[in-house]
Amino acid sequence: MQKAKRLLLDVIKQHGIGIGLLVLHQRGLVTGHILRTDPANPLEIRNDPGDNYVYARVPVRDDRDDHAKLVARGIMNDSPDPNRLIYHEDGLVGTFSFDLQEIQGLCTALQPQDVVADLLTCLEAQGLLKEAALDSWQVQFKDVRARDRIRKDCEKYSQRVFVRTAKEFDHLTISLPVPYDQPKIRDILKTALMYKQPCNYCGVRELNPLEDITSTSLVPDWKQRYGFSMSRSYEFGFTFAPFGEPDAVCHFVAWDNPSIGEVVNNQDLQAYSFGDLVRLTCAVNKDIETYCATAEIPFIPFSGVCNHWAGNSIYHQHYQFFRIPNLPLTCAQVAKDLLVHHHPGLEVQRMSWPTPAYRIVMNPPVDVSKLSDLADKVAVTWRDLSRPTERIQIGNEIKIENHTQNTIVTQNDPGVVEAYFVPRLRRKLDAAPRPGVPTKTNLGVMEVAGYLLIDSPTDWEIIANLSPADRNAFGKRALEDVAPDDARIMQLEGALRPKL
Repeated sequence: MQKAKRLLLDVIKQHGIGIGLLVLHQRGLVTGHILRTDPANPLEIRNDPGDNYVYARVPVRDDRDDHAKLVARGIMNDSPDPNRLIYHEDGLVGTFSFDLQEIQGLCTALQPQDVVADLLTCLEAQGLLKEAALDSWQVQFKDVRARDRIRKDCEKYSQRVFVRTAKEFDHLTISLPVPYDQPKIRDILKTALMYKQPCNYCGVRELNPLEDITSTSLVPDWKQRYGFSMSRSYEFGFTFAPFGEPDAVCHFVAWDNPSIGEVVNNQDLQAYSFGDLVRLTCAVNKDIETYCATAEIPFIPFSGVCNHWAGNSIYHQHYQFFRIPNLPLTCAQVAKDLLVHHHPGLEVQRMSWPTPAYRIVMNPPVDVSKLSDLADKVAVTWRDLSRPTERIQIGNEIKIENHTQNTIVTQNDPGVVEAYFVPRLRRKLDAAPRPGVPTKTNLGVMEVAGYLLIDSPTDWEIIANLSPADRNAFGKRALEDVAPDDARIMQLEGALRPKL
């Protein structure tokens, strides 16, 4: 393993991060970490000449939620070392995890915070919780507001903080003292502990032992090689739930890799989020294009996307890269040139698409830093228009903005970089269900790009038997359902013009 790591580092130093990722991809296919499609159950993609959208059924995705299968294949660790896992504020359990007013009338003999202390001590004794130190390297806060709230709560009530253990939690069978053994108390515990877990990305080496990991920090001459710098370091790994046939699509993920003690602040859009996706995509493609030119083989560029919480449930900036040429959105016509930036050849265009979508494009020669800065400016403008009254509470005092976005970066034409920004609302992530069409309603970044992933075999059969006209109608209505209201979009376009 150490020899393989040294050889990979040599590849990255010589050819860059993009070729290093391709090497890791081939290794993943050989080891079986990246699961090929079963020949008896082949990949299906519906894209008839009359279709405006692509419908994809990728059977290997069926195993991504089957923990037993993933453990059997060695992808997931059945016994991770709890001391090597990292927790963020959403994984902590304490007084701040409960609605004390809800407990007030259930156990009148004690203060509600004391009831919580008793309950957590009881669960600790049963091996379901273990105490955590807020200043431990295992606890890394992402949000200063949540951090301050949790610390203040602990000081106010002089109470401890816990994290969940790997022991299975069943709120119906746990032992509780007689005063607390009530159905309502059990439901409160279930709600408080349901989603408490370590960070899948910070703990990836322990949770996914076959995950191939590399990092932008392994490129010692990054700025000299690519001509631009990154906002921070990123780690790359692979996934067993790809967007298409793994041999062809080569789907991998990246997440930000902050230093211990660094404030991450990533449940809200950061000023560097969209721009770093542009930078990473351009870096990967530059390496691969250079290699292909030397080897005299065809170059097919990679695309990069990010959900930014639209249909995704993780905190880190989380990017996905894949090779699927000509996503439908990228082939759509331009509805209007919204803005012309002061830098020659750099434009923002409104696309002709069922939900508002904007293309930020720069003609050759591309200045990646300027394109990235403009992409960030567009995204931050949308963020800043978010209404404070619409902030969404998701537990442990963590609140997120209603305004979110999907971002896409492509290089369909040689030398041209296109960045797509799709404004979204977290309260409108789902399309409306309709009789006679598939049950799939959640639309993430691939769906808004016109590449609809259909995981249900039943849904796929329905889609396959629709006429192209009916499929087009289904896709169009679904995209229209998640569009922000016209007034917000007009406000966005009005706010952008004076800034650019």
